[in-house]
Amino acid sequence: MRRILIIAGVIIFIVLLSSLGWYYFNKKSQPASQPTNLNVSSDYLIKGVPYWGFYQLYLPDIAANYYSSSTPTTIAAIKEILDFWGDGRFSFNDLRKAFQTSQDSNIVNVSNFFDMHGYQTATIGAAKPTDIINNIKIYVNPQKNTPVLVLQKNSLDPASTLWSYKVIIGVLDSEKKIVVHDYYYGNNYEISYDDFIKMSEPVSSGVLAIWPTSVLDGVIKGAQDQAKAKPYPARLEAMDKVGSSLAVTWAEGTFDVQKGSPDKAIPLYKEFVDSENFKYLPPKYQVSFQYYLARAYLNTHLYDEVIALIEQSTLPINHNLDQPSEGWYIGSQSELVKPYILLSEAYLAKGDKTKATTVYEEMKKIVVPAKLQKSESSLLEKLRLEIEQAK
Repeated sequence: MRRILIIAGVIIFIVLLSSLGWYYFNKKSQPASQPTNLNVSSDYLIKGVPYWGFYQLYLPDIAANYYSSSTPTTIAAIKEILDFWGDGRFSFNDLRKAFQTSQDSNIVNVSNFFDMHGYQTATIGAAKPTDIINNIKIYVNPQKNTPVLVLQKNSLDPASTLWSYKVIIGVLDSEKKIVVHDYYYGNNYEISYDDFIKMSEPVSSGVLAIWPTSVLDGVIKGAQDQAKAKPYPARLEAMDKVGSSLAVTWAEGTFDVQKGSPDKAIPLYKEFVDSENFKYLPPKYQVSFQYYLARAYLNTHLYDEVIALIEQSTLPINHNLDQPSEGWYIGSQSELVKPYILLSEAYLAKGDKTKATTVYEEMKKIVVPAKLQKSESSLLEKLRLEIEQAK
């Protein structure tokens, strides 16, 4: 009897879930009234969609809390859509507050966010995966000129378990490719139709067209005139060199840290830092990545590894980090404080108060930009108290 009740309960749950999915899909879906000829403008690239990705956002405010439960990928993609439509009402920090967790970032909540702020949305996925491409063409064409948000697997690599948002900016039917802005892989990244469909499975409904309604007339600027939009910048060499490793190796390691398992993250972080392509990152990014690896070491009590990494690899390049690098966000800080903090804490954990104090004194000499002085000062004060209280 108990077994029958369990089976019945499972069946009822599946029916309810299916009904909810059917209701949402039909409520939100834009009718697929296909253009009379989808091949008329089958090769089309929307101009003027700004790119916000790892290469511009890793170090500014959006990534300040990179270890939170929500990654910057959702925020970056949403900001690209908003900026395309000339909507300046939301800063990166505003969006980070709105999408703090992975639950906040699901496709329903993202759609609701746009609906609540004057946009119309249409779920344009399809029961038949190959139809997704045709539905995308309904919006990515000269008449609609509407970028499309898609939630997909980071990669088809079997080691990849994570999903993130991308913004579709083009369809190249002649080459059977979709063109996207991707947080990890960069701007104007091309994905074959076959791979695009595989990356969208099994959540084929995670494709969302978004455009402003008349409610926003006079509130936002509207999309830029396509005839006046500048060409997209060339892709950085690093996008092709490190994009895949960022999307898989580094992203999976960060997810392990978020789950409270820095020990599982260490081999992934180390693989990334030790890779041949790590050199394609500007020095400021290299220092930052080594810092995250060192922090994972510290959190797993591998103090000698912290000391060796920071002293031998990080500190030798932790200077003149403010040198510009075309296409990258660099910022004004010439030397980062945080590696010194980890080094001092590692020495404290080993009972070497003298070396911890020496590192602390050296760290105090670093010039910190005004906007970071408050947060950096609190870190320094915390470390000072730890040293003072150490035996």
